[in-house]
Parts: sequence; structure tokens; C-alpha cells
Amino acid sequence: MVASIAHVSGREFNAKAAGEFLGALGASIGAGLVFREGARAAVKLVPGWGNAISGGVAATGTYAVGRAAVAYFIDGVSLSDARQIFKRGKPAGLLKKKTQK
Repeated sequence: MVASIAHVSGREFNAKAAGEFLGALGASIGAGLVFREGARAAVKLVPGWGNAISGGVAATGTYAVGRAAVAYFIDGVSLSDARQIFKRGKPAGLLKKKTQK
């Protein structure tokens, strides 16, 4: 997904760019993956609803990474701002408006 977003932006996406972006989100992504997988495993113990909750948890994590990638590669925000977008899950426009005040 991140590679596709970078390609659409027209920016070159190589190992250095990938490492830079993922390194900036690093600890947040790692903690998010651990939490997400733990939550998904726990809720699957609940018949029926567990799968729906598990899908919601996975979708939320994917959405946050995608928003951060769009903000960084397309909107041109800094890596630190992209990290904040990932943590908050807010679109880049909201972060820009907040920082301009």
C-alpha cells in the first residue's frame, strides 16, 4: 500500500525512502502490530462478533498507515507530522490547520 501511494505521488520509492518512512513510524507501527494481533486473537474467542471486531481492528491500523503515507508522500508533510497523523489517525489537513494557529 505504501509503495503504491509513493508511486502515485510521483516520488521515487526505493529502499532508502521506505526505510526513512517506516523508520519514522517505527516504534508506533511495532506497538500497533503487537496490540492489533493481540486484540484480534482475543476477540476471535467470541463467536461471530469476534471476526467483525478483528476486521475493524485490522482496518483501523491499515487506515492509520495509509493516512500517514498519503500525508508524507502526496501532501508533503514532514516525517514528524506523518508520525503524528499515524498516531492520531487524522487527515493531514486537520494537522496543518492546528499547527498554523
